[in-house]
Amino acid sequence: MPMMVQIQDEPDVPPTIITMTAIPTTPVPRFLLFFLGLLGVAVALSAAAMAVVALVVTERPVWMLFGFEVIVMLAGVFAVLFARGRHHEAQGLTLLCIAGSVFAGSVLGWLSVNGALQVKNSDVPVSLKMWLLARVGCAGVYALAAAALVLVRRRESRPFLVRAVLAGAPLVLAAGGLALARTQISSLAGSVHPVVSIFVACVLGLVGIALASICGHCLIRAFQIGAYGDGEQSRSAAA
Repeated sequence: MPMMVQIQDEPDVPPTIITMTAIPTTPVPRFLLFFLGLLGVAVALSAAAMAVVALVVTERPVWMLFGFEVIVMLAGVFAVLFARGRHHEAQGLTLLCIAGSVFAGSVLGWLSVNGALQVKNSDVPVSLKMWLLARVGCAGVYALAAAALVLVRRRESRPFLVRAVLAGAPLVLAAGGLALARTQISSLAGSVHPVVSIFVACVLGLVGIALASICGHCLIRAFQIGAYGDGEQSRSAAA
């Protein structure tokens, strides 16, 4: 329900009236709530188990990993609370915070042990690569759910989302190509004249910056419309 706020700056100037509208919420399907809650339980339990491992199973306690796992466990608890109907005042922001906490805590915990754990009575360190990939996948699920709950509110946001995907897809493909063919690209760059390499790098960099800017602008606009509506339509309707 809109709330009117009256601001009186000076005695001789008419007061300024600002209309504050609450962020709308989206009815969340029961199966999605169940899935997000189940995923939150899995995240919380895995974080609790890894926290114990960081203190008991390793050769010496890894307190940094323990601390980051506590953060991830709390994020899983909040996901369960969200699935039970709590913290729905800002659904997208809540799920985005959960996704960011799971992602940041997992990545920083992985970095704190250089990607592997040295357990007791073993000379071979245990790799945490698959553990990290699973956590990143969970964070991605919560981020996608947050985006979906905001973007489905209004159809006007969908064209901007499509433009963002079209602008961001080449960047993702280029990043994947660089990651998979780093050796071939390095050898190719070394076989041509340095001026040509610099020119191509500058052109590709400018194109990448332009695509990233377009993608970011369209994403922000899509979420803005999904959360608050189209400002131009609201002003025309009010007039």
